[in-house]
Amino acid sequence: SSLCMMLENEDSVLLQLHLQWNQKVLELSDKYQLNNINYWGVSEQSRDILIKKTALLEFIKKLTYKSEVSVLDLVQEIQTKSPNLETQKIIDYLRNLIISEFLFTNLRKVVINHNCLDNLIYILSSINEQTKLTTDLLQLKSCIEKYSKSELGEGILQYAEICEKMSHIFNEEKQRYLKVDLVNSYDSLLPKDLKKTLEDFVNFISRINLGKDYRNKELISYTEKFVEKYGEYVEVPIKQLLDSKLGLGIPKQNLEPYSILSSVAEQTFLSYLSKEIFKAVKNNKKEIDISNIPPELLYPNLDRFAVNQFELYCEMKNFGEQPVISIVPNTGSDMIGKSIGRFASYFLNSNIELDSRVDNVELIEFPSDNKNLNVMSSHHGHSKKLLLSYEDDFDIDSLELDFLVVGVERVNEHYKLYFRDLRTDL
Repeated sequence: SSLCMMLENEDSVLLQLHLQWNQKVLELSDKYQLNNINYWGVSEQSRDILIKKTALLEFIKKLTYKSEVSVLDLVQEIQTKSPNLETQKIIDYLRNLIISEFLFTNLRKVVINHNCLDNLIYILSSINEQTKLTTDLLQLKSCIEKYSKSELGEGILQYAEICEKMSHIFNEEKQRYLKVDLVNSYDSLLPKDLKKTLEDFVNFISRINLGKDYRNKELISYTEKFVEKYGEYVEVPIKQLLDSKLGLGIPKQNLEPYSILSSVAEQTFLSYLSKEIFKAVKNNKKEIDISNIPPELLYPNLDRFAVNQFELYCEMKNFGEQPVISIVPNTGSDMIGKSIGRFASYFLNSNIELDSRVDNVELIEFPSDNKNLNVMSSHHGHSKKLLLSYEDDFDIDSLELDFLVVGVERVNEHYKLYFRDLRTDL
């Protein structure tokens, strides 16, 4: 992140990047507000910021709100609108908005994405002034790949070469250099009680891999209860519906016990996943790659979406002669793009009590399907805001809970929930 932060501060790099408006910025009557900013993780800069609305700021927001815009194009658009503004002053103004996190560059997405080194190399490869850095990063990538393929007890020379290259890539005067994750591989015996935990995790992977004929049993149960309570032709205010006393409560409270399918295809698929995951944990591998899964194992059809990468962060502790591992799902985001928390409701016993001696193994999902991108990795921000406390009759780009109703409609043989805004009829 320090490398990307410093690159943003170079004009030659900034003009080759893209910008997008931060969707977390709050719009007040005459100001914009952003809470708890933490520029590239620099803790001493964490603070709340208020910026007064100006014609220039409104113009920038309009151009960058829905999608990324080239910095160079944005500068030219601003100069067309305000010919008297100097180019350098425009660049400095945009950089201040970036530091304040009102705007994000595409370098920010490099840090939160899984293939961060590849993405950084791709961006820098089109910037002539960064040819040397691009070459250095390519060499570093090659060294890392060689190290990752080395056998247990080998790779010492590659490791030393990686450290040497990292220490000279960037910002030597501050004693900071580009860092990468290296895995200290070793074999170990798996505790017997780990088998059940891993099997539960494999079943979880199967359940979040959505196919055409998949229907979320939680939503099915909730929809059926909606029809039983209100009927087919009634729209209910969402606040009333989600109130456990007045309505049905939140869907998770109505989750019916999940019945595991027992088809031959699914059992074959689960068996394959079990072997790969057990193999990875036993050898303390950091990544499990199932992108090359045989087509005959990808049930129920070839166009079924499958998460193809899960990352394991493992730390084992030995008690006597017995190594101990525990695997639990990460049930929330830590603001760097982890999204497995979206699936927390699939675990019926979400509060798992663990032995205080045990370090958790964290499972982090990196979906490759466009429909299920990590929230912070999405290329396009939501065009709707959610307002909880004030009303604006002229604001058609927002949704208010007070005006949001829920109903059901029949599609083929099934009921589906829908939401409607009473003001805009959307």
